[in-house]
Amino acid sequence: MSAVQEPLAVIQAGTQLMPVPLVPEIRLHLASEPVALWEQTERDLGRAGLEPPYWGFAWAGGQALARYLLDRPALVAGRRVIDLASGSGLVAIAAARAGAATVAAYDVDPVAVAAIGLNAAANGVAVSAIRADILDADPPLAGPPGSEPPPAGPPPGGPPPGEPPAADPPRAGPPGSESPAPGPPPAGLPGGEPPPAGPPAGGAEGGAGLAREAARDAAAALVLAADAWYERELADRLLCFLERARNGGADVLVADPGRAYLPRDRFTRLATYRVPGTGALEDSDTKTASVLAPAW
Repeated sequence: MSAVQEPLAVIQAGTQLMPVPLVPEIRLHLASEPVALWEQTERDLGRAGLEPPYWGFAWAGGQALARYLLDRPALVAGRRVIDLASGSGLVAIAAARAGAATVAAYDVDPVAVAAIGLNAAANGVAVSAIRADILDADPPLAGPPGSEPPPAGPPPGGPPPGEPPAADPPRAGPPGSESPAPGPPPAGLPGGEPPPAGPPAGGAEGGAGLAREAARDAAAALVLAADAWYERELADRLLCFLERARNGGADVLVADPGRAYLPRDRFTRLATYRVPGTGALEDSDTKTASVLAPAW
């Protein structure tokens, strides 16, 4: 079996295509029990000491953020989206279904990258699945709206930001959600359509035109991260990346069930969901997860 086929075979052998509990309009290749999938993955790949198969589960934060995006497509429509620690690709797929111009899903696990592609195809959407750790780089926001993300090289060393074991606004629809107080989003939070793009000005105003284009480009970008606050080093690196993205003009949304390293004082809660069907992953069958935006 070739290296290209191998991850796909592992995913198909250890999972079933099924609807996501809080987001039933999306189907993913999911497993029922994490330890069994982990052992099977190591056995099928002939490798020991692999990271947990975060890609085989719909974690609470990812479900909450996916639901939030699908219920508010205006936040996503026409924008370039970056999904960090994508895991199964659930959040990336939701962004694509909500009308994003392009979606780049990053993960360091090669099996996760294969799972993202498989899941995107199962849902009929285009997602660029990229194996890379970009947390120490500048957010890849450059390029005209609708352009593909820049190619990524092999991931550097360090802990993978895959979907973590256990952790992840108002929603009309599936039961179990709690709506936040009504009202417009706070200043600086994602909302509305991005400004229209246009060609840069020429002549003596070329520099100013390029600056305006760069500002429009950043404003068209949305950075997403769910369930990634489970480890101190990863959380610190992720927060620095999100700060650089915000400083560059991008919008940021994260979701988490309140893990230990979530910097709660740095974010504003937009909405909270009660996510069902998490008993195999969490300490209860229903987990509360919040969608958050930067308070800075």
